[in-house]
Amino acid sequence: MARTALDHPVDRWTTRAAWERFAAGEDDVRGVAPAILASWYRCRDVHNVDPRHHRPTGPADGDTPGDGGVFARLGGVAAEVAEFDDRWLATVTDGAGRIVASWGSSAARLRGERARLTPSFGWDESASGTNGMGTALVEQTPVSVQGPEHWCEALHSWSCAGVAVRDQVSGAPVASLNVSAWCGAVPVLPAAAVAELAAIRAILRRRAVRDGAEVADAFAARPGADGPLLAVDTAGGVVAAGEVAHRRFPDVPVGVHTDPSERWRPVGDGLRAVVTRAVAAAEAQPGWTGSADLGSALGGASEVLGLVPVRVGGRVVGLLLGAGPGDDTAPRVATGNDVARVPTPDRVAATRDGRMLLLAPAEIRFAEADGHTVWLATDVGRVRAVTRGIDRVAAQLAPFGFARIHRSYLVNVARIREVNDNGRGALTVSTQLTRNERIPVSRRNALVLRETFGF
Repeated sequence: MARTALDHPVDRWTTRAAWERFAAGEDDVRGVAPAILASWYRCRDVHNVDPRHHRPTGPADGDTPGDGGVFARLGGVAAEVAEFDDRWLATVTDGAGRIVASWGSSAARLRGERARLTPSFGWDESASGTNGMGTALVEQTPVSVQGPEHWCEALHSWSCAGVAVRDQVSGAPVASLNVSAWCGAVPVLPAAAVAELAAIRAILRRRAVRDGAEVADAFAARPGADGPLLAVDTAGGVVAAGEVAHRRFPDVPVGVHTDPSERWRPVGDGLRAVVTRAVAAAEAQPGWTGSADLGSALGGASEVLGLVPVRVGGRVVGLLLGAGPGDDTAPRVATGNDVARVPTPDRVAATRDGRMLLLAPAEIRFAEADGHTVWLATDVGRVRAVTRGIDRVAAQLAPFGFARIHRSYLVNVARIREVNDNGRGALTVSTQLTRNERIPVSRRNALVLRETFGF
């Protein structure tokens, strides 16, 4: 059977010893996979999951929300996987980690029932600790959790492999497939299952493109002075914008982009956060329209824009901005400044050489994105942030004086030692005078930086 990237060798005795130390409060543990160590940190320091007591979320009443087509196809994969080994239990969850269905031999299913690996029980990481289902929904890549890599001690006799299927627009998890085994067996996904998962993602991507075309058509159907300025998808990506929008918000490009990968998104999460709340309101209330102050999030002056949902088959697939009332006659959607913030930890978790580091924000000079991975330049060297995604790291560090100076960079403003003008308004900054360090500043953020330092 072909093994996938889910598989990694684990010395269970070494891992168990590392788990004991980390659960007792130590941070300097070695020999643990970075994704597992990051999950342990979240369980211990963020979610406060008790490692000695496993309490999966109890059964829920009502139907599981989600995409029935995705669940059906994943169910086919799960049934096929369960046939490979009678010790394996395959489960499918929704995007919140609640099990929708399970497949396996009578013995495997009976064993799963004792561990609450049954439909309607929730396995999100924040409640159940490190596990194949919940951790796969957090991580951007497939995960393998073997024996004592589980955060909760009651699961140390289990091994599991999990992979999430994500919305192709927002990146939010839609579902997960997990394979679990009891006592020593390390489950892996067969090549056929991996191929089917790729096919499911391709279907979701084609749907996202079709939805983008619907949003673009809705934008084009309302031309003129009373029409929308631009149209966005459910994650705040710009699907369509005209010359008027570009004149008011110069960062917004003119054109139509039905492919999610080609859509412009502003730096920061201001627009995305407002759009997410507006979409939730529209899905809960048929006929809903609203408004929000989105001018600054789009790179312009403060301006209230109307919000009109675009629906396809009962689903909200986007919003028209500037359409409808842009005043107090429509429900106002809260912007970032209006929303209560979750308390921010005063330490930032990072990993290096299998060790967990807890850094004071002042020790961090700047952060650099490399895909979903974020690297921190610190007083103790270059380390990888436990938090994934530059937007999430920016939100974590904003209270400590960090500024987003580029799509891929954050800088600790108090640590800036040199600003270099490369001509035509292009700037770079340096946090160390003794090194040839050049951190790029985008043209839009160059203006903010000039105002901050008064030059």
